[in-house]
Amino acid sequence: KFYRHLRALSTLSNRLLVSAVLFLLLVTIFIFLPVHFPRWQILVLYGTLFQPIVILLFVYWAWNRFDLSLDAIVKYFASGFFICTGISIFYEMIVSAVATMIIFLISLLGTTGLIAVGTIDINDLLSNDDDYDVTNSNSKEHSVEAPVGYSITIALIAAFLNSFIVAAAVEEIGKYLCFWMVEHPDFENDKVLLSSASSALFETNVEENEKSADNSDYDVETTKLHLLSEHTHPAISQTVLAPTASLVSLGAATTIAMITV
Repeated sequence: KFYRHLRALSTLSNRLLVSAVLFLLLVTIFIFLPVHFPRWQILVLYGTLFQPIVILLFVYWAWNRFDLSLDAIVKYFASGFFICTGISIFYEMIVSAVATMIIFLISLLGTTGLIAVGTIDINDLLSNDDDYDVTNSNSKEHSVEAPVGYSITIALIAAFLNSFIVAAAVEEIGKYLCFWMVEHPDFENDKVLLSSASSALFETNVEENEKSADNSDYDVETTKLHLLSEHTHPAISQTVLAPTASLVSLGAATTIAMITV
């Protein structure tokens, strides 16, 4: 079965897989060359690839391999590995700078509030002692200590911004953008691609079949293809009805593609 999926890969997917295998072989050869570097570091590369492969082995191949093609898996993985990584790093640099400015403004407002209520004396903040040395532990009496509750609050706000705004949001936005960068026929609902050697596609549209007695609880969507075969007279059209993917299958395919990216 896996061999049949491999034979259905496109030219681009085949080249991506071949390039990945050649790269791994080239890196593995460095272990046997007289190059001075910790040999255990090669395990980091294999571990980076082993983790998503194990996850996709269950999430995709074992449970949903008929909802999304292996060709799409290869392309989405390559998009996330080569494109999404650089985009995420770039976005993270920008968002981290914005988050740092927000934390600074919150700290400034908090300090102003502590001064306003009299918790911190402004004279202690503005005092400048020539004998004060920040590297000297004996100079702690010159420092101004904020209340514990204030410090914990600022730390929690910083942790929230770094976790959900910098890390999570950047990762999910990067995955979303890289998902839409790949246009794959598995997600083309309004058209079907046919081989030009066997037929020419003249018209595609999606129509809804009427409810039958056996299928009265749900509607079945079909795609009607009008095509001309090489052995058919041009005036005679041939109609082929092909079932489209259900919403459940389409949702599973989208989820797997997002995981793959």
